[in-house]
Amino acid sequence: KSRDGAANDLGGGHAHIGMMIYQGDNWPAEYRGRLFTLNLHGRRANQEILVRSGSGYVAKHGPDFLVADDPWFRGMDLSYGPDGGVFVLDWSDTGECHEYSGVHRTSGRIYKITYCDAQRSQIGRDAQPGVRFPGDVSKLSASELVKLHTHPNEWYSRQARLELAARAHDKLGTAAELEKARQELRELFEKNADLVVKLRSRWTLYVVGELDVVFLRKELTHSNEHVRVWAIRLLTDTWPLDTVLSQRPTGRPESNPSSEVRKELVHLAKTDSSGLVRLALASTLQRLPISQRADLTAPLLAHKEDANDHNLPLLIWYGLIPVGDADPDSLAGLAARSELPLTRKLIARRLSEDIEKNPSPLNGLLQA
Repeated sequence: KSRDGAANDLGGGHAHIGMMIYQGDNWPAEYRGRLFTLNLHGRRANQEILVRSGSGYVAKHGPDFLVADDPWFRGMDLSYGPDGGVFVLDWSDTGECHEYSGVHRTSGRIYKITYCDAQRSQIGRDAQPGVRFPGDVSKLSASELVKLHTHPNEWYSRQARLELAARAHDKLGTAAELEKARQELRELFEKNADLVVKLRSRWTLYVVGELDVVFLRKELTHSNEHVRVWAIRLLTDTWPLDTVLSQRPTGRPESNPSSEVRKELVHLAKTDSSGLVRLALASTLQRLPISQRADLTAPLLAHKEDANDHNLPLLIWYGLIPVGDADPDSLAGLAARSELPLTRKLIARRLSEDIEKNPSPLNGLLQA
């Protein structure tokens, strides 16, 4: 059966593939911000309603958005474009997983889904007076690219960001034109009341090299949690990240944040009421030198309200894995003060792995 309980004739197997959060401007407003994924064997597109929960979001099942009668339909991916319509890639085959001999190599199809009552195309509609929105943004001036940051279709702000980044990197256009665009982006961030526009302008300022440590540190105290989150992320973006095996990467210089930056991050971990901010800080653990992780971890472990969070107890633990080798006594001290039972349990398990050669940290934890 499908997620909404309707029976289908494919034996109940489901594989979800492709994903889109709709941020275009052609479909009706109620679809904006919802997540869509293709159900390969269910021959349908599922709809998920994203709901804030703790440090992140969870998805609530919505009605299936599309059901295909064609038994050959095998949806693979979907994405919205410049006019807000959504393209769907269809493998178009009767074979399923692990099929090698009977696969049709030339039967693929591309569909486009648009809302019939909308204007034929959003291209050409003005978000700012006097500015058109052609599909090829490379033909726009730098100032026109800045204005695209206010367009209701996210596609345009992303294309504008890519174009401005390329021009800044390759030194295309005059220096005066690029400097004017930077100033206009700063004005968008400071004066535009729309949070989305603020974040779009900030991301573009970052990729063109206009955000420095001083600016980002100031934004750590911004009144909006999303702005604070992105201040943390951009401030630490160039710091090397642990590998998937929780090891420091080789061949890259170690991050060396100033004592002031470390103090500000620790202060946020202690005082910030936003789970999203604490999630960003927990992610930052994997970018810090191992010897500096305990200072940021301790206040994160002190938030009782995160005990059952679906992200934080594990994400904090991922940042602590290398500490088990480098400083197990420190790990034991963190566990003794932890208000997150799952993180404490994982630390205890790690310390017990070394009980034969180094029982002291585990003994200290048991005494605590």
